[in-house]
Amino acid sequence: MGAMQLDKKINTKVRSSPRALAALIVDSVCHHQQQLDDALYELFSLNPDEKLKPIIHELAYGTVRWYLQLQWITAQLLDKPIRKKDRVIQALMLVGLYELRFMGTASHASVNETVAAAAILNKPWSKNLVNACLRQYTRSEQDFNTKIASDIVLQQSHPQWLIGSIKKAWPDHWQTILKANNSRPPMGLRVNNKLTDRASYISQLNEVKIENSPMSISAHGILVPKPVPVTKLPGFEAGLVTVQDGAAQLAAKLLDLKTGQNILDACCAPGGKLAHILETIPDNANVTGLDISRDRLNRVKENLLRLHLDCRLVQADVSNIENNDEHAAWQEIFYDRILLDAPCSATGVVRRHPDIKHHRQPQDVAKVAVLQAQILNSLWPLLASGGKLVYATCSVLPVENDEQIDKFLQTHADASVLPPHNMFTGLAFATKEAAVLKEAVIQKSFGCQILPGSLNMDGFYYACLKKNT
Repeated sequence: MGAMQLDKKINTKVRSSPRALAALIVDSVCHHQQQLDDALYELFSLNPDEKLKPIIHELAYGTVRWYLQLQWITAQLLDKPIRKKDRVIQALMLVGLYELRFMGTASHASVNETVAAAAILNKPWSKNLVNACLRQYTRSEQDFNTKIASDIVLQQSHPQWLIGSIKKAWPDHWQTILKANNSRPPMGLRVNNKLTDRASYISQLNEVKIENSPMSISAHGILVPKPVPVTKLPGFEAGLVTVQDGAAQLAAKLLDLKTGQNILDACCAPGGKLAHILETIPDNANVTGLDISRDRLNRVKENLLRLHLDCRLVQADVSNIENNDEHAAWQEIFYDRILLDAPCSATGVVRRHPDIKHHRQPQDVAKVAVLQAQILNSLWPLLASGGKLVYATCSVLPVENDEQIDKFLQTHADASVLPPHNMFTGLAFATKEAAVLKEAVIQKSFGCQILPGSLNMDGFYYACLKKNT
């Protein structure tokens, strides 16, 4: 559902109903395969009432987060499936069930407002159906809870294949990971140290009464336990701060940046890590950012402009560099540092993007692992002798992480890996930061894994490869 289609569905009445608007978002994500963030961005760009945005966000995100569980309940309540052309009503029922189960709204108020939203969505015939199903749920809630508690798929609202993959990879941690995936993440901030410092920015947050605490693993990081719109962040438009999870803030430090280096961010969009590199680099460093998507590069430009940063940006397919313009200037450089924030299954950031549970399929993991290997092989010739390549994913699956690095080392005699127990020693990490990280991460054979929720961070994997001289 594109912006124009969404615009056509939002009349004056719909605009005033957060449940109707949330249903349109859920329908777009679950029935039309749109990404949740994109759907919300499109909706909010149509300027609904500012006061309604928080509840729309809560209803949409919560419904998608618990989709499998809510969908099962809906199936038990319906005598027959809802017709394809009316699936927005099914989405509305999911929204209503989410509100009843997780938001603590008085049941009569929630049911009445959800029924009213059915008429607002121009489906007046469905009012009796929605009313009957939701009221039946309220009468039978305990029975539903008993059945849900006995089924791990329903209980955790994760597809069976994903539960199986996580359980196989992390037999001692899988339940913790699933629980973290269903949690509401805090907002991570990174202050732009070229314009301010953390202590000063924390003072600004305190002045506007935004609860916060300094991150223990980053001198520039701040945790905001109750996320707020970026428009509420002091100095956001002036470039004082970027929204970035703590785990993502480790990338620039692991690169161990030095004066005069040539630095490449090989998959740079949307630009958070690239901006951190530019905020961190010593004088006379030369930075290039690549991405395959022109639209995504435009977003990177916008982000860098806001932060008062600049570097060379190039559209390129890094999975097959030989097919790019052989005379491109960026290809004629040997890079001292390369950051490869590789495309991945994103199974470590499900708590931020719950639609991953709905959109991702088992075959996608194998496909992305092949792409990761192609990119690694393609980039390696660009790394200078003695240079470092930091490989990162926001995945918790070994096939994309340690197994990927293992295969690469077996086929590249000139490559070695920084031992995981030394990854956070020295470099740009303060002693206290390194000590905290060593306790929080899980050391694997070739890299370090951060599990979702550890120190309030997203799930991330890092490995540091060096080209031997």
